[in-house]
Amino acid sequence: MSVAASLKRSLSRIPKYIFRRPLREILCRRPLHANLSKPIISFTFDDFPRSAWTVGGRILMANDMRGTYYISLALMDSVTHLGEQFTRGDLAELLENEHEVACHTFSHYDCRAVRLSAYLDDITRNRHEFESMFPCRSLRNHAFPSGRASLPAKHCLARHFDSIRGIHPGLNVDSIDLNLLRANGLYSDSVDLGHVRQLIQENNSKKGWLIFYTHDICNQPSAVGCTPRHFEQVVQMAGESNALILTIKQSLDHLLACSSLR
Repeated sequence: MSVAASLKRSLSRIPKYIFRRPLREILCRRPLHANLSKPIISFTFDDFPRSAWTVGGRILMANDMRGTYYISLALMDSVTHLGEQFTRGDLAELLENEHEVACHTFSHYDCRAVRLSAYLDDITRNRHEFESMFPCRSLRNHAFPSGRASLPAKHCLARHFDSIRGIHPGLNVDSIDLNLLRANGLYSDSVDLGHVRQLIQENNSKKGWLIFYTHDICNQPSAVGCTPRHFEQVVQMAGESNALILTIKQSLDHLLACSSLR
């Protein structure tokens, strides 16, 4: 058989849906095999508006749950289209109450709009400034601002973080890509509770890791936020499921422990 014929035959065996996926989802992977006996659900917040803590954090704590907050320190004490942003006091309270604080670059940079060196420098600044405020703490996990990932960033950031989260929907099952964790938006305007319920049920059946993310939580949320009622209902569904409710760091620790038992 000729080389061309052999290649054609090999390509024919690859599912066609693979070629419809962006290369950044296929290449520069850092796989971790999931060997869970129970599913996991994580609640995460990006940027983050104060309401994600003063409203969302309180809802989680009332249900004995904790979340992961991805911070861009340049936004601290500012006001954006998402409302008031977090304060240093908010960060201290989060940490005191055993929530996780993670990295979202310092300036909320889009890694596909700036040079990779500038993106890495901005991350370094975010981590150093956080560690200067909280010397015994570090930012171990990262999320791409606006979910915009690139192959060079995936490759380089693997040396600096335990995980990198995007906004590509779906479950983290089987071979999990630690360089681009899947996550699902909680948006009152565009994500209905029926879809959320289906995700939780599917996660239960597959014993996967389901990550949710949102921004502001208020009665009149932005397009990337949700109402307190919406968030409460999702938290309630998660609590009634068979899943462990863990932060990103806790989830990784649990996954690694389970993998070592294989």
